[in-house]
Amino acid sequence: MPDLNKFHWGRNHPKKKAAKVTEPISGDRHRSHRSPEAEELSSIAASIRCVIDLECLSEQGSSVSDQVSHLVNAHLVLKQEVGDLKKERVKPGTMNQEAQKPKAEWRDQAAQYSTHIREEHDLQVQPRREPEMQTCCANQIIDLKKRYEKEEQRVSEEHEVKVQGLQREIESLEMRAEEQRKAFIFEKIELEKIHKTKQDELRREEQRVGNEHKVKVQGLQRKIQSLEMCAEEQEKAFIFEKMKLEKIHRTKQDEQRREEQRVGNEHKVKVQSLQRKIQSLEMCAEEQEKAFIFEKMKLEKIHRTKQDEQRREERRVSKEHEVKVQSLQGKIQSLEMYAEEQEKAFIFEKMKLEEIYKTKQNELREQSKALESRLKQAHDQEQERLQKCIQSRNKALIARDNFSPITDGELKSMFSDLVGEVDALARLKWTLNESPWTNNLQGQLSDNPKRLQKQILQDTIWNALFENVFCSPFRVFRNEGTVLEFQWNKAFGADPKTDNDLYTWPQPSFDAERWRYETMSQGQEALRNLTSEYDPRTKLREGFQSSMMIIRERLGEAFMMVSKIDEKTEQDIKKIAEKAANMWVVFGTQRCRLLVAMKDLKTIEEVKEGPGKQDKSVELITRPGLRRIGDAEGKSWDKEQTVAGCEGEIRKILYSCQ
Repeated sequence: MPDLNKFHWGRNHPKKKAAKVTEPISGDRHRSHRSPEAEELSSIAASIRCVIDLECLSEQGSSVSDQVSHLVNAHLVLKQEVGDLKKERVKPGTMNQEAQKPKAEWRDQAAQYSTHIREEHDLQVQPRREPEMQTCCANQIIDLKKRYEKEEQRVSEEHEVKVQGLQREIESLEMRAEEQRKAFIFEKIELEKIHKTKQDELRREEQRVGNEHKVKVQGLQRKIQSLEMCAEEQEKAFIFEKMKLEKIHRTKQDEQRREEQRVGNEHKVKVQSLQRKIQSLEMCAEEQEKAFIFEKMKLEKIHRTKQDEQRREERRVSKEHEVKVQSLQGKIQSLEMYAEEQEKAFIFEKMKLEEIYKTKQNELREQSKALESRLKQAHDQEQERLQKCIQSRNKALIARDNFSPITDGELKSMFSDLVGEVDALARLKWTLNESPWTNNLQGQLSDNPKRLQKQILQDTIWNALFENVFCSPFRVFRNEGTVLEFQWNKAFGADPKTDNDLYTWPQPSFDAERWRYETMSQGQEALRNLTSEYDPRTKLREGFQSSMMIIRERLGEAFMMVSKIDEKTEQDIKKIAEKAANMWVVFGTQRCRLLVAMKDLKTIEEVKEGPGKQDKSVELITRPGLRRIGDAEGKSWDKEQTVAGCEGEIRKILYSCQ
């Protein structure tokens, strides 16, 4: 019979020491001196040890249901054997003195042995049995759980690493495909822009090449789309397989966890019942020990087979996973090779098209140079012919209308008369001051208030005349002049270089200036001669009169803020307004363009001396300038010059605000 203490508790377990203590009592050398009933009691004590060992085995992970059934059967057999022994005992009255003496001896031995067994059980087994067995069982269960969790974590980490690698490869393929698509689209747009500049023959050739290129591109796009769809399907299948495996794994874990909980609960209940039954058991047989060892070996064999099956299942699943991963990697490599081949084909096609484009571009460049030289020569000839035609036409027109232009001396005389009258009117004495130019402000600007007041009135008069007369050729006709300004811009455009903040003149040309002086000639005739109310020129005369009234009102309001206006001052204001308007109408009928300049004039600085830095300035127009574009015959529109003796002047006053 094998040693149960060595079999169950191992090399260093305290049970082995307990076996040495009980060896003198339960050894084979004492069995020869015992009676049969003592031998039976000894076997019962051995069975009690078997029950205790069985409980230890059950806590170490063997099948509890099989052990419990085995214990129940053993208990029934023991009860039956004890009953048989009681029946076979001889009554005391029927025994002789010789038979009673050995019977008393083995009874004493049995009592001593039973007492020794109980003491051994109480002192050695019972105090340490439960915590040691529970600790051993818990440690083994914890070790098994840790090993299982480590293995599960390792498998999941390997799985995640492989999945991440596949995802990165798929993303790189998608990025490369997207870059190729963008490069192709950009190349396509560039080719289309280049093709549009070619001639009809080259355009047909480009259309043919473009159609072939589009067909190839569409094929590439379809292939790329199929590759992307295939990759997406493979990714979905991989994710589905992963989810399926994870679900199976979770279900197995849940089942195992529930089984462990159920077995643990049943084990606790049955252990408690067995503990109560063990206290009442005093006898056991050696056959139960053999059966228990056999059952234990059977359970261990079943446990090993289950572990082997689980390992084989894990290997199978990992091999299937590796096969799938390898197949996916192979497909990805094939896709990469296919993409590289397509990229090489695309680069070759691109180089071929670039060579064709360069050759065609060189041909076109040579053709364009030749055509440009021919066109330039023809253009120069046509320009020369048109110039001669224009000159002859201008001479014919000038000869036909008997126009006599105004000389520079006459221009200077007319403009200087207006400047002198404005200068005389600006000498008006200030008897009051309700204008924005307060006395304090005048004291900050100049030490000579009379000169400053004259400059202020000059600036006021010239700004009023420029706003209502000089800003455009037709502004003097008021509402009708606004219509003419719009028609002039609509017919000949507006040149931003001539913008004076109130009107933008067209670029100087023969047609634009002829339209201008012909229109102004009609206005001049309307002012000289009486016209019917149904004559369109009547509106020009009415607009002219309206402008005169507005100029007089504005100048009158400005003068009334600084002085009382008498009849003479009113006549002077009316005279200046009419002289400026009539002069401007005459200027508008000239073949050259005449401009009253309010900017870019000669500037004279006046510094008001005083404390502080003179960091403030005021500009006052004391005399505008008169400029001419073109000549008297209506030519040379690229020449602009100031009429001699009509240079303008601006007074710039520097002062300090302290």
